[in-house]
Amino acid sequence: MLRRPIASALLLVVVYACLALLMDPGGYLGTDTGAKVYTLEVMDRAGTSDPDVGYWAEDLDPSGRLHPLYQTRKQGDSWVAVTTLPMIEVARPLYALGGYRLTLVLPILGAVGTAYASRKIAGQLEADDDASSTVFWVVGLASPIAVYALDFWEHSLGVGCMVGALALLLGSFGERWWARAVPAGALLGAAAVLRNETFVYAAAIVGVLCAVELVRRRSAVMPVMVGLATVVGFAGPWFANVVLERSLDGQSRAARVTGTSEAATSRAGSEVGLRVEEGLRTLLGQNSGSVAEAVVLGAVVVGVLFAGFRAERRGDRTFSAFALTGAAASYAFGVLTGLGFISGMLLAFPLAVAGFVAVVREARARVLAGLAIGALPVVYAFQYLGGAGPQWGGRYTLTSGVLLGIVGFVTLRDRYPTMIRGLVALSFAVTLLGVSWLGVRSRSVDSFFEAVQEDSADVVIARQAFLIREGGAAVVDERWLSTKDEATFALAVDIAREIGEESFTVLEWNGEAPPASALPGDVEETSRVLLEFADVPVGMVTYDFTS
Repeated sequence: MLRRPIASALLLVVVYACLALLMDPGGYLGTDTGAKVYTLEVMDRAGTSDPDVGYWAEDLDPSGRLHPLYQTRKQGDSWVAVTTLPMIEVARPLYALGGYRLTLVLPILGAVGTAYASRKIAGQLEADDDASSTVFWVVGLASPIAVYALDFWEHSLGVGCMVGALALLLGSFGERWWARAVPAGALLGAAAVLRNETFVYAAAIVGVLCAVELVRRRSAVMPVMVGLATVVGFAGPWFANVVLERSLDGQSRAARVTGTSEAATSRAGSEVGLRVEEGLRTLLGQNSGSVAEAVVLGAVVVGVLFAGFRAERRGDRTFSAFALTGAAASYAFGVLTGLGFISGMLLAFPLAVAGFVAVVREARARVLAGLAIGALPVVYAFQYLGGAGPQWGGRYTLTSGVLLGIVGFVTLRDRYPTMIRGLVALSFAVTLLGVSWLGVRSRSVDSFFEAVQEDSADVVIARQAFLIREGGAAVVDERWLSTKDEATFALAVDIAREIGEESFTVLEWNGEAPPASALPGDVEETSRVLLEFADVPVGMVTYDFTS
């Protein structure tokens, strides 16, 4: 049964659904999910498709500097917190019917689609049925895709579309080429309205495959026709999204992509060091505190695994077993110091290391592994800065990780059985750690906001700008404000005074109290409670106005 595609897909859906029930629907993997759930709650209450989340203090803060959902944009007369409308609009009836848990149908379907497309790619690499079905389960349950299947984010859907497009294009240079190239382009277009990094992977997938076919055929006719057909397919979902954005007054995806590119290009000189740092963390980061510690530990783990492959190539499987044991011990040490995000692609999905080995050792692996590796520096050059640490498994490079895992498993499993079996087992264990972390984190987040709502004043001022975004539906009715510096904090206090409140509550992130100069002279502290937000201490301090 596990070899049959439909039966496997249905069983994987059941597994995901059971795992989703272990998560608290009041807590999420990150701030973007919280903003989406907040938006869905507002839309559901109003019975509208308009993503306008409103702003209770708009009259006193017309520019939205203190909007509780930090980075919410003013779009005409609306306040829009989400950046991707299609997923929100599809999820809206699901949310109305079954709340947050039912919206997880979408990321679950994306994860199953990713696993199914991975199985198809394995078949294109001449894997037998057993190996192809194993790839399905490894990608579905042993890669970061499993973690993103359990949170309302676009990543699993985006990766599923990209990997599905690749599976179609691998067989598109023969008869009825258009019947594969156009749907492949449509999948890439659908991915592009969900994830910005799609443009990098679309260029890599279409460009590399067409270039290889050009060399093989020594004729540009078929590669050009296939390339044009993918562009035609891409245009359909892309322009449909443009129509949706204009009808609902959402942020243009084209503007978002262009803005990201222009910002990265204009600040390239001043941001080189930071981009290298965050790129390394996205590739190698463990869940240690500082960037240096995280990257160095991750590099050591990956180096040990490479040494294990080298030893098995020489016939020394004993050393390979020791290398795998040493790598496993590093994760055990990380668990002892506390659960947390494993931000590095190679650390969250150790099987992807095999893809780097395969690109050197196996000729049939070089095209797919090469495009996966080649896309990485381009993604790092344009990825959003500041999000490298609080993520699981390099969320901008999930497609590369999946491809490297597929190629490594299929091409090296016979030559390096000890290392491949060990990496598969290690990947399952790490993914189980990620699912466990999401369960713990979701409960911690939900408990935190319940505690704040129970004991705070009516106006709450968060000293960490992204904190309130984590609250999702729980903070829809609250008069809370997000601040990022001393000036915005002072403005938030003024707003609390202006609306006639006698007191306000400050959330001190990591114990960082507001500077004395930001607090007016006519306030006094009346209560202080220490809370915990996903292992970070947060002080909840209430002040009364004395005049």
